[in-house]
Amino acid sequence: MEKYQRDFIDVLKAAFSTSKTRLPDNFDYERAVHVAKKHNIVPILFYGAMNCNISQNDPYMDELFQLTLQSVMVSMQQTYEVEQIVRAFEAEKIKYMLLK
Repeated sequence: MEKYQRDFIDVLKAAFSTSKTRLPDNFDYERAVHVAKKHNIVPILFYGAMNCNISQNDPYMDELFQLTLQSVMVSMQQTYEVEQIVRAFEAEKIKYMLLK
């Protein structure tokens, strides 16, 4: 495993931990954002970066914040749509099982 991958995993772990992680000065934020987008884990990267004390003024943090907001909006919309479907099924007394 290369150093970047270990550093990237450390940022992700920081999202779920109260301990602070110090990233190396040469951490490849551009690559990290690209990988997070590819794997749909931008919010995890954002919260991990916050726990790594990355400056809120960092341009990558702004991008991660905006992408996290978009992710939250999509999640809220999907939750609303599932609730509508469940109500419709229950109103018609249709048995259902929610799957991913």
